[in-house]
Amino acid sequence: MTSVEFFPVDVDYVSGVSGRAVIRLFGRTLDEKRVCVYDNNFAPYFYVMPRKREEIRALMDKLMLLKIRDGERLSYVTKVEPVKKMLLGEQVEVIKVIVNHPKDVPALREDVRMFKEVEEIYETDIPFYRRYLIDKQLTPLVSCVAEGEEIEDQVMADIVIKAARIEQKGDVVIKNPRVLAFDIEVSSPQRMPDGNKDPIVMLAVYGNDGYAKVLTWKEFPNAKKHVEFVPDEGTLIFRFKEIVQEYKPDYLAGYFTDGFDFPYLRKRADVFKIKLTLGIDHSAVKLTKRVGVSTAKITGIAHLDIFKFLKRIMSELFHAQNYSLDAVGKKLLGEGKVDVDVSTLHSAWINNDA
Repeated sequence: MTSVEFFPVDVDYVSGVSGRAVIRLFGRTLDEKRVCVYDNNFAPYFYVMPRKREEIRALMDKLMLLKIRDGERLSYVTKVEPVKKMLLGEQVEVIKVIVNHPKDVPALREDVRMFKEVEEIYETDIPFYRRYLIDKQLTPLVSCVAEGEEIEDQVMADIVIKAARIEQKGDVVIKNPRVLAFDIEVSSPQRMPDGNKDPIVMLAVYGNDGYAKVLTWKEFPNAKKHVEFVPDEGTLIFRFKEIVQEYKPDYLAGYFTDGFDFPYLRKRADVFKIKLTLGIDHSAVKLTKRVGVSTAKITGIAHLDIFKFLKRIMSELFHAQNYSLDAVGKKLLGEGKVDVDVSTLHSAWINNDA
């Protein structure tokens, strides 16, 4: 039995044996080792309120028979049990409906809602990974202990454990998570660049330990030591992947990286047929879009878009009319961006103007 103390940074789930969901926790130990913990001891569930208390047993039997096929997937209930919950300050008896996979919750809930014996259903909109953290009382970046069998796996981690037990240990918070910020610059004759044809000409990274590098693919004299010249744009994108893998950040940060940098970077990677595999499990960056807002997700690395953070979390304290990086820098740090005429950047790149 192996025991490891670590600080969780990211959490997701994968499908395991018999299609069951298996939680994955990614984090770091005090001595800077990357950790991946698999936990297959937790199942997705939701609650059902019966119309009549005396019908609860019959309803439980009916729920156990429920099966719905969605394409190739078969969604079904694996277990039901009566439990007592607090609802509006009153203790009530409900049915805890345990299912095989997180996707079974949205697949089954509408059919369950239509049962004549059902008054209401609850907690069907809580993401599985969040449900896990809540029930296990685990807080990201706070010390946890996992016990189990150390296993071999393809993830880029120093320690991989199949957990028999995991719990939070006290309230010690990781002091110095590894943060790597990045930014891209694009050469375009238009104000809004076209990802199909306008190249990324520079990509800069900066770590909270002082690590700094600027990648570009046109050489010029008297370059500073942190400037790295690469042969072409495709190599620039590939080199960025290497840097992320070498630096092993806990956080990958930027400004409007959800809205611009990551979508554009992936578009250009697609042009060169490069897989933008930044995840610890060798997975590509996942881009999702809801209500016109995109989000980039990297397995095992927390992605932090400071623009979104300021607008959503700190808007009441920040009181900014302008969320440009220049305005934000001046307000928070007393220092803005270097004043550059953006309209001249494209011609300067094309004409090799210093």
